[in-house]
Amino acid sequence: MRRKIEKNEMSNMSQRESNVELLRIIAAIGVIVLHYNNPIIGGGFTFVRSHGLSDYFLTVMESIFICAVDLFVLISGYFLSKKNSRNIFRVFELFFQTILYTLVFYIFSIVIGNNTFSVRRLFGCFIPTNWFVTLYAVLFLISPFINIAYNNLSRQSKKLMVGLMVVLFSIYPTLVDILSAFCHKQFYGLSSIGMYGSQYGYSIVNYILMYTIGCYLADNSLKNGIDSKNRTGKKDRIVVHLFLVIAIITLWSRLDLITGYEVERTAWEYCNPLVVYEAVLIFILFRRIKINNAVINKIASGTFSVYLAHEHFLPFLKIEKYLKLDNVIITVIHLLVSVIVVFILCLFVDLMYKVLVKRIIGALKDRIPNTDIEY
Repeated sequence: MRRKIEKNEMSNMSQRESNVELLRIIAAIGVIVLHYNNPIIGGGFTFVRSHGLSDYFLTVMESIFICAVDLFVLISGYFLSKKNSRNIFRVFELFFQTILYTLVFYIFSIVIGNNTFSVRRLFGCFIPTNWFVTLYAVLFLISPFINIAYNNLSRQSKKLMVGLMVVLFSIYPTLVDILSAFCHKQFYGLSSIGMYGSQYGYSIVNYILMYTIGCYLADNSLKNGIDSKNRTGKKDRIVVHLFLVIAIITLWSRLDLITGYEVERTAWEYCNPLVVYEAVLIFILFRRIKINNAVINKIASGTFSVYLAHEHFLPFLKIEKYLKLDNVIITVIHLLVSVIVVFILCLFVDLMYKVLVKRIIGALKDRIPNTDIEY
């Protein structure tokens, strides 16, 4: 059994594209940065002095990495667009891993004295309340239907489909959110996403949008010259576009502070067309890089554990202490060291999971027949 699992893992590693796997790693790092800054989770924007150099630095970092989740979903669409079978056991493992990590870290927090035991809290550990995992599991199950619908369209219809989705599920709902922020009023029922607006991109609609864009990029990677090595001029234009997009998002986020916002700055909504465009530009740039590296592929295989585990390490970083020193150099160093340390710790957690748990799950999976669903 062990040899079979190792053989499958090596086969998957050999099929991975290291350039995209590197981007997957960067996206995971980006999520750590976003949650370092998050006023509630890490507290970066809560503890930093407003309009100070550290505040501006964190704002730029937020604008660079705000597309991390969109990138992850786009990558999924790129790789899964031609695959119309799904393993239902994978969904079970996603939720099992989420519950296990929550439970283990809760017990750990009790052991080190950072938490007290509560039956209610213990019960809550068995409820996988993670929006990212839930929406990804839903997308994983319905995505073959997206593939079938998309792949049966003509080339012109595919362009029209993606264009309409961008307008209806990105541009328009963002404009509605801007109007709501400007007027300090919630326009119920005006958004194309839902009754209460765009949900800042935290929705299955945005997941489907990014997945479909990934399908389009996979379908047109050769036709559009994405993989061409000779189009250096186009590459330069992409880099210029990327810098401009990051600059506009950064300035937009500062403007949000002036006009006001309720929960999320409109500049940093996942459904913001500039954030979507940023994800596309970064993906195209990395598709041009030619890398074949087993180490990158191996590290990338642990990025899901980074998504699940990183928040549990943030309280130990003493973010408040270092940001309140109001020294931009210290802020830069602390953020950099924090991201590296948390990422390494999460990879260690992933290693422990694979060594102690995943092999058992693999053995259980082998005993259950017909876990693959053909659509």
